[in-house]
Amino acid sequence: MLFKLKNEFDRKYKEILQINDDLSSPEYNKVYNEIFKINTKMMKQLIKLRKECHHMEPKI
Repeated sequence: MLFKLKNEFDRKYKEILQINDDLSSPEYNKVYNEIFKINTKMMKQLIKLRKECHHMEPKI
């Protein structure tokens, strides 16, 4: 799931780089919002993975 989100993020990032001529365009805002949502999902996934890994560590 995380790799899928990362690939989607990269694709959207490349898309936004092509639009950078007009930062006030509706298209730019749309793609920027999509990137923000993907980033939020990635962070949630990373936090979830970190919690799972923390519970798997052996206690000494």
